[in-house]
Amino acid sequence: GYHFQPEEVLCVYTFAKSTVVPAGHVSSSTQADGEKQYKVAPRLGVCSVSHFTVIHWHCHQSATRAAANLRPKPQGEWESATVRNS
Repeated sequence: GYHFQPEEVLCVYTFAKSTVVPAGHVSSSTQADGEKQYKVAPRLGVCSVSHFTVIHWHCHQSATRAAANLRPKPQGEWESATVRNS
């Protein structure tokens, strides 16, 4: 943590994903027969959580390299983080 290596850069992992927000933009148009047609265009937003993980950048790089060199089955960055943080 910060107290053990205060000169090292800390990075933050947090969960966020794109999602459709229920509120949309309403637009109207008039058809050839004079009737109005309304369309709701969905808006994109970001869904997030209030929990996060802090890690030193150097530690993150070391862990990523170690996971990529595992034998017989190398792990990807997110797969190995899931195992370490569970």
